[in-house]
Amino acid sequence: MGVKSVEAQNHLEKKLKKKTDYNNDEAIQMAISTLAQVLAVDFRSSELQVGVVGSDGLFKIMGEAEIDKHLSSIAEKD
Repeated sequence: MGVKSVEAQNHLEKKLKKKTDYNNDEAIQMAISTLAQVLAVDFRSSELQVGVVGSDGLFKIMGEAEIDKHLSSIAEKD
């Protein structure tokens, strides 16, 4: 993230002080919303790539439809 990395880290630390037991979806949404807030951007699913390591240890890149579900959930919370 470069220049905004400290701001992103501070934002995540604040979130983690309030709650530490995030499920998979909550963690993904927190990461996306942190990026959006720090960069002051409203992302579209076509503008993001999200990679996740599952409980089985396998790395997977999410498709646009799956990312869009997370973006919709974030928008509903706001």
